[in-house]
Amino acid sequence: MRCFKGLAIVAIALTLLFAGAASAREIYGLSSGTVDFYTGNALLEEWRIPEARSLVDDLIKRAPEDTATLLLDGHVRFFEGDYKGALERLDGAGVTGSFRELVKVTSEISEGFKSRQSEHFEVFWENPKDEVLAGPALEGLEASYNELSKLLGFRPENRVRVEIYPTVADFTAVSTLTREEVETSGTIGLCKFNRLMITSPRVTFFGYRWRDTLCHEFAHLAVFRLSGGNAPIWIHEGLARYFEGSWRGRSGRVTPFALNLLAKRFSEDTLIPLDKMSPSVAKLPSAEDTSLAFAEVGTMVSYLIEHKGGDAPRKLLKLLAEGLGDRDAFAKVWGGTFSSFEDEWRSWVETLEVPSEDLEVMGISLKDSGGEPEAGKIPDPEAKDYTRLGDMLRARGRMEAASVEYEKGFLLLPENPAVVSKYAMGRIYLGQYQAALDAIEPVISLYEDRGSLWMRKGEALLALERYDEAASAFSELMEINPFDEPGRAGLVRSLEGSGREEEFKRAMKDLELITGGAPGGAHP
Repeated sequence: MRCFKGLAIVAIALTLLFAGAASAREIYGLSSGTVDFYTGNALLEEWRIPEARSLVDDLIKRAPEDTATLLLDGHVRFFEGDYKGALERLDGAGVTGSFRELVKVTSEISEGFKSRQSEHFEVFWENPKDEVLAGPALEGLEASYNELSKLLGFRPENRVRVEIYPTVADFTAVSTLTREEVETSGTIGLCKFNRLMITSPRVTFFGYRWRDTLCHEFAHLAVFRLSGGNAPIWIHEGLARYFEGSWRGRSGRVTPFALNLLAKRFSEDTLIPLDKMSPSVAKLPSAEDTSLAFAEVGTMVSYLIEHKGGDAPRKLLKLLAEGLGDRDAFAKVWGGTFSSFEDEWRSWVETLEVPSEDLEVMGISLKDSGGEPEAGKIPDPEAKDYTRLGDMLRARGRMEAASVEYEKGFLLLPENPAVVSKYAMGRIYLGQYQAALDAIEPVISLYEDRGSLWMRKGEALLALERYDEAASAFSELMEINPFDEPGRAGLVRSLEGSGREEEFKRAMKDLELITGGAPGGAHP
């Protein structure tokens, strides 16, 4: 989840150096055309697309058939999101190679896109069911825009392009990530080529916090533009992690899970060095390492802001844009050496309580991988056997007997999210709704990204006719897996029970959109 400079920019520079040499006027050994193309190249490198467009339009007026002008126009069009026009320009200039193929595949994949706009964003999607994401995506991004405009002074000149891809294959094709990197690191969103990209949570088994991800990528766009493309990965990810919750007033919030993971790996002396995070956290060897990297740099930024004030990120980005090195810029904002900052941050990490239980980091589980993965690991063999037996009994319609087995597993592992989810299911079946809530509450506070726990919580609250609380639980599930049909149905019933008529109508419409009017059955 990082911002990348444009692919094939170097190729532009090499081509245009040659193409501009025939122009008439010379300035310090360069023709005016070459100077223009250097300028265009530099603008593209920093994603200053409106300025690049203005330059290209001027070049077209002067030399509309010039090959180099067509080539530069093709690149600008690609960064503007005009993929078909970009391909036509590149073909007109006789371009071949990897960049032309990237433009071609992006043009083909986006051909059937539909879109919806807000004041500052335009969201594109292809699969009809993904339309359910458009409205909430725009709401979240606009809220994030309001925060980042105040905190960082970031106000893009044009609407930001946001693309939701219908398959993992499409996402990897246009992003240049590999499927292995997606599956290993859990990278499902990207800021690249002047746009935000995510894979639809519809193609995953358990979802992911997709609106946080979109706002994380928008923060990357801000960091890239405000730093002139000079921010290293660790600062990129630290600031993006800090601001990803800005859309709902949670800038700087560090989850209990992240703090626990950070404490655990610090105690084991296995933190990830900052330089090892380059060229991308997507290339780290495991989902746990990716989560740890986010925890490290996110808390570093939080620590800096806590001690140096809310304008620290803006100062840091300004120094980077001026060409100061990352550690020197950070040290200047800190008011001491970078080593002194690291020492203080490490001393703070050392005060964190090391968790007594092993933590489980769930990566992204893709539906097209074949088979259905378990919804979490159960490390105790006996508890795992009880849970499996409960699943077998439930599959045969013997839910009361299954509840007994789930309880046995729960007594052995009362803090394991997979076990607690099954135990709560059994309690709900038996009408023991408060027992289900009592079991869920301490676990969901740590594993707040587990959709099954929010589902159980919503079901129990709905049964107790605590409709507003149930709606909140089901809404949280929608932040993780908006295509969970039983969860959508639970949200509809909760809103209806609470008398929130307008929200009920919208939720009903969304449910019909993802189900075709036929809601799914029980939640696993």
